[in-house]
Amino acid sequence: MSHQTLTVRKLQNQAYRAVLATEYPVDRRFGTEILEINRSSINFERFPLPVILSHKQDTLPVGVATNPRIEGKQLVADIYLGESESAKSAARDITDGLLTSVSIGYRNNDYFEIEGGVRVTDWTPHEVSLVSVPADPHAKIGKRKMTTSTGRRETSEIMNLAHRHNLVPEGIRAIENGTTIDDFRGEVLERIGSQSAVAGGPFVGLTDSETDAFSLSRAIMAQASGDWSDAGFEREVLRSTSRHSTRANGFVLPAEFMQRDILKSGTGSNLVGTEHMSDRFIDFLYKRSDILPRVTSMQGMTQDIAIPKMTGTASVAYYAEGAAVTESTPTFSQVTLSANTLGALVEFSRKMMTQGLPNIEALVRRDLARVIGIKLDEVILNGSGSGAEPTGILGTSGIGAVSLGANGAAPTFIDLVDLIKAVAIDDADENGVFIINPQTEAFLRRTPKVSSTDSVMILEGDRMANRPVVVASTVPSNLTKGTGTDLSAIIYGNLSDVVYATFGGLEITVDPYTKLDTGVIRVGAYLENDIAVRHPESFSAILDADV
Repeated sequence: MSHQTLTVRKLQNQAYRAVLATEYPVDRRFGTEILEINRSSINFERFPLPVILSHKQDTLPVGVATNPRIEGKQLVADIYLGESESAKSAARDITDGLLTSVSIGYRNNDYFEIEGGVRVTDWTPHEVSLVSVPADPHAKIGKRKMTTSTGRRETSEIMNLAHRHNLVPEGIRAIENGTTIDDFRGEVLERIGSQSAVAGGPFVGLTDSETDAFSLSRAIMAQASGDWSDAGFEREVLRSTSRHSTRANGFVLPAEFMQRDILKSGTGSNLVGTEHMSDRFIDFLYKRSDILPRVTSMQGMTQDIAIPKMTGTASVAYYAEGAAVTESTPTFSQVTLSANTLGALVEFSRKMMTQGLPNIEALVRRDLARVIGIKLDEVILNGSGSGAEPTGILGTSGIGAVSLGANGAAPTFIDLVDLIKAVAIDDADENGVFIINPQTEAFLRRTPKVSSTDSVMILEGDRMANRPVVVASTVPSNLTKGTGTDLSAIIYGNLSDVVYATFGGLEITVDPYTKLDTGVIRVGAYLENDIAVRHPESFSAILDADV
């Protein structure tokens, strides 16, 4: 992690795309030098880099270079300039076309000799300079400037949101057009579709290797004991997130630890990133959640959000020649999401936490993810809407319903088709799935589709009535109706029409005192979030299945 403290939030609303380096052969005393441009050759650990003038390292930086990436055989980054007089002067020179080049300072870690010089195969950038005459003539800074009428705070929020969803060009365009953060959130929502849920949180500038090195178990143990001698790196990271913590003896996990990047191909094609990175906390959450990865998510919200939805359409009809066309106007409402606190508590033995083994780290992550994932799945499906708990699918007014009898009854294939029909008649049968619990799954796998002599069961493989089936233990199995007890729900619908929003990051508290005599450490996990069904007509349910 870079020692630099400059952040985008502290800088002017202006960012420039800069080519920091290419594979252009640069003349040195010993011959030519070529810097290899690929991810295996460049060490990104010091980003974000300070931006200085003409390699004058004894002067204060005028900005920061962040968001490094490889574009062909070019190392590219975004440069943000500060508010000092030197920075403002440099900004004017760039805008006027007087300052067009950059030069990168770096450490040569490894190389091999080539004819007439060397090829550097391992190097670490440590500063960027604005210069008049570059060593590499292709190292240029662009004139494009981000921001106009959009406020400084909104600019930062827009770019944070854009980076998380791989929508940086759209974010830049939104800022240039004066788009508000609320309007940009709506645009992001439409673009991400059924994106998997990811927890938000503060970004602190960790590289991939630093994120992998961060140990949640070491941080918990150090917080419990007060001894950070074996967790110096974790302490440095958590100092950067400390201002986000609202609870005594607590800390907020950085966003880099929470999130993951996955391949653009296959499922999750809308997620950020192009490379598969090693496990983050969210990986464990995914593996312990059946429903959460399928809903639409918005992360890192800083205030209540309102998502517009159409409730009525304009009228359409044929008219005779000369007849007046009836005027009509579509109608709209909105779905509002606000922060509610989800709290979870797990216990670990002090002895286990001091082992320091890699599998202990995975166990801690897994246990925290399990309790959070199960509860989120429960609320998405059957949240009560009372107190601070959001309203889930089954509690949402306006979803379709199929009744099996006064006291419940065993579901038939026709009943399941009727569930699909209840959604289809509203033209909402898109990407529909059945959501059932394991009891219902077992019943449907041993129940003939048509008659008692039918060899084809209602559920075979992972499809039913030609629709996918999701099995989740969080689907209610304790419902009552008339004299019927222990009845199960069966849900059908498009889970991407459920919106899950997070506000801030995952906050961890450590309590080493309550069970001190038994050597148990209590760890609390808190996540500000909300859940809402955007289109109730996209769902239907049976609430009285006797299985």
